[in-house]
Amino acid sequence: MQLSSKNNKRQFPKISKLAPLLKFELPSIPTRKKRLAAALTILHSEMVRNIKLLGVNSPQELAPKHVRLLPTHAGLGSISGGK
Repeated sequence: MQLSSKNNKRQFPKISKLAPLLKFELPSIPTRKKRLAAALTILHSEMVRNIKLLGVNSPQELAPKHVRLLPTHAGLGSISGGK
């Protein structure tokens, strides 16, 4: 079934009726700030998790006994007597 072009005239809406629908708003928080907020949330969650795993209640309770240095390729943090 083919429609004739006589019956299919395009109708364009009036701009006055479209204007309220086309109001664009800027995002309330810029993308960069959203990404930074997400990264800080992840960092905070990891810190809380690690503090709980170490068995302390706050970062102020951390002591050298909670830290174990592992040997690295650059030689930083090597354990005395280790190779």
